[in-house]
Amino acid sequence: MKNFDYLKENPHLAALHGYCNTAELYQICDPEKSTINARRALEWLVRTLYELKNIEVAERTSLYTLIDGEPFKQFIGDERLMM
Repeated sequence: MKNFDYLKENPHLAALHGYCNTAELYQICDPEKSTINARRALEWLVRTLYELKNIEVAERTSLYTLIDGEPFKQFIGDERLMM
């Protein structure tokens, strides 16, 4: 069993599982592919947080803007971690 296999149990998390699984599989043999998929997983998670909080986000909003946004900072709730 791989680290992210538990995500397969929920069909709503299929995309997230795909990103995480690919990042894990390629971490040694293709680090660039792994990194791209890890970033996609992070973006999926952050956008889902905004969606769950019923906050509309433009499709082309950057990941940095989303993470630097007040709703995300409040969710994390730790200034030291956000540094």
